[in-house]
Amino acid sequence: GDNIGSPGSVLALYSQLLAANTDSTRKQEVWTDRETCLAYSVGSPAEQVKALVDLLAGKGSQLLQVRDKMPDSPLGSQSNESRIPKHSEALLSRVGNDPELGSPSHRLASLMLVEGLTDLQLKEHDFTQVEATRGVWHPARVITLDRLFLPLSRVSIPPRVSLTIGVAGVGKTTLVRHFVHCWARGQVGKGFSRVLPLTFRDLNTYEKLSADRLIQSIFSSIGEASLVATAPDRVLLVLDGLDECKTPLEFSNTMACSDPKKEIQVDHLITNIIRGNLFPEISVWITSRPSAAGQIPGGLVDRMTEIRGLTEEEIKVCLEQMFPEEQNLLGQVLSQVQANRALYLMCTVPAFCRLTGLALGHLYRTRLAVQDIELPLPQTLCELYSWYFRMALGGEGQDKEKVSPRIKQVTQGARKMVGTLGRLAFHGLVKKKYVFYEQDMKAFGVDLALLQNTLCSCLLQREETLASSVAYCFIHLSLQEFVAATYYYSASKRAIFDLFTESGMSWPRLGFLAHFRCAAQRATQAKDGRLDVFLRFLSGLLSPRVNTLLAGSLLSQGEHQSYRDQVAEVLQGFLHPDAAVCARAINVLYCLSELRHTELACSVEEAMRSGTLAGMTSPSHRTALAYLLQMSDICSPEADFSLCLSQHVLQSLLPQLLYCQSLRLDNNQFQDPVMELLGSVLSGKDCRIRKISLAENQIGNKGAKALARSLLVNRSLITLDLRSNSIGPPGAKALADALKINRTLTSLSLQSNVIKDDGVMCVAEALVSNQTISMLQLQKNLIGLIGAQQMADALKQNRSLKALMFSSNTIGDRGAIALAEALKVNQILENLDLQSNSISDMGVTVLMRALCSNQTLSSLNLQENAIGDEGASSVAGALKVNTTLIALYLRGNDVGAAGAKALANALKLNSSLRRLNLQENSLGMDGAIFVASALSENHGSPHDPTQKNIRQDNDSVPALHTHMAGTISLCSVPALHTHTDVTISLCSVPALHTPMAGTMSLCSVPALHTHMAGTISLCSVPALHTPMAGTISLCSVPALHTHTVGTISLCSVPALHTHMDVTISLCSVPALHTPMAGTISLCSVPALHTPMAGTISLCSVPALHTHTVGTISLCSVPALHTPMAGTISLCSVPALHTPMAGTISLCSVPALHTPMAGTISLCSVPALHTPMAGTISLCSVPALHTHTAGTSLCRLQAH
Repeated sequence: GDNIGSPGSVLALYSQLLAANTDSTRKQEVWTDRETCLAYSVGSPAEQVKALVDLLAGKGSQLLQVRDKMPDSPLGSQSNESRIPKHSEALLSRVGNDPELGSPSHRLASLMLVEGLTDLQLKEHDFTQVEATRGVWHPARVITLDRLFLPLSRVSIPPRVSLTIGVAGVGKTTLVRHFVHCWARGQVGKGFSRVLPLTFRDLNTYEKLSADRLIQSIFSSIGEASLVATAPDRVLLVLDGLDECKTPLEFSNTMACSDPKKEIQVDHLITNIIRGNLFPEISVWITSRPSAAGQIPGGLVDRMTEIRGLTEEEIKVCLEQMFPEEQNLLGQVLSQVQANRALYLMCTVPAFCRLTGLALGHLYRTRLAVQDIELPLPQTLCELYSWYFRMALGGEGQDKEKVSPRIKQVTQGARKMVGTLGRLAFHGLVKKKYVFYEQDMKAFGVDLALLQNTLCSCLLQREETLASSVAYCFIHLSLQEFVAATYYYSASKRAIFDLFTESGMSWPRLGFLAHFRCAAQRATQAKDGRLDVFLRFLSGLLSPRVNTLLAGSLLSQGEHQSYRDQVAEVLQGFLHPDAAVCARAINVLYCLSELRHTELACSVEEAMRSGTLAGMTSPSHRTALAYLLQMSDICSPEADFSLCLSQHVLQSLLPQLLYCQSLRLDNNQFQDPVMELLGSVLSGKDCRIRKISLAENQIGNKGAKALARSLLVNRSLITLDLRSNSIGPPGAKALADALKINRTLTSLSLQSNVIKDDGVMCVAEALVSNQTISMLQLQKNLIGLIGAQQMADALKQNRSLKALMFSSNTIGDRGAIALAEALKVNQILENLDLQSNSISDMGVTVLMRALCSNQTLSSLNLQENAIGDEGASSVAGALKVNTTLIALYLRGNDVGAAGAKALANALKLNSSLRRLNLQENSLGMDGAIFVASALSENHGSPHDPTQKNIRQDNDSVPALHTHMAGTISLCSVPALHTHTDVTISLCSVPALHTPMAGTMSLCSVPALHTHMAGTISLCSVPALHTPMAGTISLCSVPALHTHTVGTISLCSVPALHTHMDVTISLCSVPALHTPMAGTISLCSVPALHTPMAGTISLCSVPALHTHTVGTISLCSVPALHTPMAGTISLCSVPALHTPMAGTISLCSVPALHTPMAGTISLCSVPALHTPMAGTISLCSVPALHTHTAGTSLCRLQAH
């Protein structure tokens, strides 16, 4: 330290520093080993220093670049780090410091990784892309913003060229601003030392540019240009808005350029940067609309991402932000968006969602201001934009007589401004120009001084470029198209030549219709669909509602009427009988919808609803069907074309079927050639089909092979239903081979085919490697022992299959044994169906042993086999141990009383089983009693809701069923059903059904139906129907209907209907209807209706309704309803409802419901329901039902 200033120490220090820098620069290949040796061989340290300095001077700027790149250079790193904060501050000042940029939505923070552009994205308008996909985005891998430029795996490298696509208004520029903002704050892109944001709006201001000048143009506002030389592999160049580039990129016709100082055309410069001829180490990020992104060859893009649209919840959040303090208005706007499918689909685009919110908000405020709730809501895009223009124009919602001259003057000025902007918008649309500069504005006569008014601020967005010029663009592409349509609409009435011709010279075109036909022809011929929405708006301007909205401001009053029908004919003339329905043809239907000429679409939609679509095969009908696939709720969530499509019609619809989520094509007699067509659809990159059903067609092995080829590349299909076709082993093998590669299909049905053992062997082999299939249906396929053994071997290795449907085959006991061995190993399978497989006690015994160790199977179907008592005993043994089985089906076997007893003992211990089917066995009365008593114990205490309960199909609970005299008794378990006198008895087991006097008896087996006096008798077999006195008799055969005194008589043939005293008389012929005392009288003709005492009187004419004591009185007019003691009183007005003793009281208002003794009481509010003695009480909540002596009806359920 003391000698630091001596010459020797200084030279030594310099020597050390230079030695360190020499090592680093030699590693960077600035000089060679030979040059280094020469420098150090000159002698003293001072001479060495001089030699090194001379050598460095000869290297020039090469060393300066390397100095900044060297991480171990103290001079370079210190200089770089000092400049980074300045660069970040400059970026923040440029993109703005809006807090929302630092916390974007999840939608922008997570992009979708896509494999490339689809045909839809390359060829169609942005609106068409949203409509065709129904606002549902293709399932894709998601990548977060902080990993956007990182390797996807440990073995991959970071992307050099990244491309992010999104439709107009989805948020591409917002995404870039957010990324730059977050990078400047050190939150993302930490691997980059510099981020250089540029927009094509900036680049459009230059004709020629060199790579060096490009960087200087950026750093003239945010820093030093020399910083790019600092580690170029850590620099990110952002190019936002490729679709706004004034000259398309032509990679095939661009000369290569690697000189950064050479000035070339801007599009050539960008092409060479993307190719890597210039800035080969710099990372490049480009954003673009999908159609323009196709200019870049796919091989040059290392990573492609897509910004998805808004979800339903995000649409709601977006609108909530627009109306934070107007909840009523928000609710109205939301309701309208959700009710209109076209508006909802477009609202998945954020910019359109905001535009829609503004337009609808203005509409509802106008409704409130003029107090006109009948003001029609917009149903089309043109109507919505008309409301937006009314908002922009101002004053148009007021009464014309009250509009001041000043407002009229402003409106006229605004109309002139819209005309000049419309001309600008139209010519820009024709030339694919979406950004305009001051020279463009002046060229079209736009007054720049007026661009700051309210109208222009609602239409145009102003932005300053790096070159200190001003760029203008419409707030959304659709606004440019609407303004262009208004210009064309007005100009076409006076134009002589074709407005699309730039020079203005063409064959003469006179009149609006001629110009409209020209516009329609141009739109249908445009391969990229750029004029589709323009034509929709042009058509919509002729609709009555739009004309009413814009009359006096943009349109003339009533001028639409003379053109509307003729324009509809012109549009329908473009529905050519092409082989396939293209997007241009579907756009014609959108145009007709905007025109409010919807007869064609409505007729096809009605045919779809009524199932009469089969006969509609004309080109116009097919086009309407394709349109409905996009816009009709009847095609969402599933497009059902069963029993209505031919091969020709299907072929014409193929391009549109791509975007159906679920497609049902059952029972259309489709053969193998049709599967070739469908295979091409499923193989498409655009394919969005997730479920397709081709059941009950005529698909053979060739068709199955065609579908299998599509499964090799398809990445969307999850369910494929091929049941009831003619697929054999070769077809099954092809499908199985596809399953070895496919990783999306989860459900495959080959039910009712003929794949046999050979086919199932191939499927089983595929299951060994496939780990996505969870449902496999192989019922009715002639599968035997070998197939079962192969499937069992596969189950031992498969880790995805949860349901295997194997019913109606012939696997036998040995096949069941093989599957049982698999169940001991497999812990994934949950549902196994072995119905109708010739399995006997031996096979079931081995299966049950497997169940003792298996912990995943929850449903086992063994119906219609040959299981006896021994097999049932094995089942019982497994149920005592197994804790996962929930459903067990044993219907149609040969289980007897001994087997039932074993099962009953197991049920007393098992606490997991919820469903047990023992129908069509041989249980007998004893077996039924065993099971019933076991179920009673299995259900546990009625007061303990934690007990596990077997759930019956009718939800009845026998253990809770203790009936009393005078009780209506309904019980599904015969062993628990002991009815008492005066009990209504319903029993499903005839052998246990012995009705008593005073019992209501219903029995389905006539031979066991012996009714007694005082019994209500219902019998379906007339020959066995002999009613007795005091019996309610119902018989469907008049000739056998001989009623007795005291019998309730119901007869449908008037001529045979001679009622007697004390008979309930129901007759449909008034002339034959003479009620007697003691008769229940129902008559449909009031004039013939004179009730007597003791008669049940029902009358629909209040004036004729005079009820007597002892009459059942039903009246719909409350003022005439005064019930008397002994009358059944039903009244819909609670205030007039005062029940009396002996009255049947029904009231819908609990607070007014106070039943009296002797009253039938029905109440829907349990807390208010306190029945009295002698009251018939019905309550739906058991816990609140405390019944008194008398009659009680209570429904108890246990789940």
